[in-house]
Amino acid sequence: MFLIDPVNYYAKKKYAKKIHPGSIRGYKSLVLTYPDSQNALILLTNSSSTPRWKIAKSITKVLRQNAEW
Repeated sequence: MFLIDPVNYYAKKKYAKKIHPGSIRGYKSLVLTYPDSQNALILLTNSSSTPRWKIAKSITKVLRQNAEW
């Protein structure tokens, strides 16, 4: 089971979200959950240099602009 630490819960701008980044050598992950809208975004990469946060922000922006979220 994958748990998100409640300490990471915060409100930024108008969207509350829970975050959980993770990594092991050569791999990185990022889980973003938005409890108010019941949406989540999970990024899994096999590169330690992938800009996870930038990618997540871009995907979230597109989904919100297209009223998918």
